[in-house]
Amino acid sequence: MNSPHLVTDQWISKSLGCSGRFDFFREKHSQICIALFKMSGENDGDVSSKAYPLASLEVTNQILDIVQQACSYKQLRKGANEATKTLNRGTAEIVILAADAEPLEILLHLPLLCEDKNVPYVFVRSKVALGRACGVSRPVISCSITNKEGSALNPQIAELKNIIEMMLI
Repeated sequence: MNSPHLVTDQWISKSLGCSGRFDFFREKHSQICIALFKMSGENDGDVSSKAYPLASLEVTNQILDIVQQACSYKQLRKGANEATKTLNRGTAEIVILAADAEPLEILLHLPLLCEDKNVPYVFVRSKVALGRACGVSRPVISCSITNKEGSALNPQIAELKNIIEMMLI
């Protein structure tokens, strides 16, 4: 049974141009990463140069994992308008943007607002993968992780903020 949607080690090796086993695709959140590979094609030609900083695949996997957890902890706001509201209210910890939003200009006010408010932001390649991580069936072009006193996610959010801030330098 050869399904076109089945992702195998050979497909990954051929797509990435490398060999070896990819056991991280069998982890809990592997469906998000697989969707990211399918949608992005893994080449920088699909992504606008305006989408900076663009997360690597490892960082993207970590971001989408935390987004999924933040959704279950009710610390996630989905959409560009909601991200703008959390930034203006001062409750945003991190803003995640989709690099494949069409047109990208509908998101480009958010990095300026993030820099004004000292909130780290990062682009991921796929709005479909971001939507799945947010727990919705539609693509999501932007989301923000909000702060919450005493949340179990605070250490992970702080670590992710450090990684994103290092990308901005």
